[in-house]
Amino acid sequence: MGANGNDVVAAAAAGERPMGAARVVAEGGATVFRGADYSLPRTTVALALWLGGIHFNVLLVLASLFLFPLRVAAMVVAFQLLFMLIPLNDKDKLGRKIARNVASFPSNC
Repeated sequence: MGANGNDVVAAAAAGERPMGAARVVAEGGATVFRGADYSLPRTTVALALWLGGIHFNVLLVLASLFLFPLRVAAMVVAFQLLFMLIPLNDKDKLGRKIARNVASFPSNC
């Protein structure tokens, strides 16, 4: 069935890591943390999503400042600040109106 504590300690002493175990408790009571297996594509996608959002916002602000007139660039930055400050709560009336408008936008085009 499953590995009990003695099997885990024996596997750690033998230098092999038990399947799915991220931490091993040694005989002296010390906890040894070992890295778990990971998928390179999943990790890459997760990092891209995590770091890509802030980089996209920086790119959008810089591109609008350099490529658009100052008035349009200010509107882009103002829209980013507006959407950052709007409380997106499921009970908030303004947030629900904006979400309804955004959700119906493709069908309006």
